[in-house]
Amino acid sequence: MRLLSHLRRLIWPSVLLLVAASLVIFDQDVERRIGMSLRLSGGVAGCLAAAWLGSRMFGLFADRRRRDKRPYPRLFRDLVAVLLFFAAIVASAALLLEQGLLGGGCCVNLRFPPALGSGLIANK
Repeated sequence: MRLLSHLRRLIWPSVLLLVAASLVIFDQDVERRIGMSLRLSGGVAGCLAAAWLGSRMFGLFADRRRRDKRPYPRLFRDLVAVLLFFAAIVASAALLLEQGLLGGGCCVNLRFPPALGSGLIANK
């Protein structure tokens, strides 16, 4: 019975994640029907839904994984949830600003030369 109540808590985050993924996957069809692209909003909703689902799944894991019938502290579960949502907000901002997580020009581009195949050459 307890497992059923936990699985019930996973329904809405899973539904939101599926809707967001379908907005990203079927972007061109949605754009043809309503006249505007929902790719970015689907990506942001997907990031937040993944954080929500991860938070709920960790809560399920923390409640099921008990030693000596002592649950994980509530503060630890809340800290994991905060870290997941912080990562989702940073990923959403990077998506909206069309940047990588490390920025646009600070990374070194690595490429494989066609003749050598196994060596790395760093380009700036």
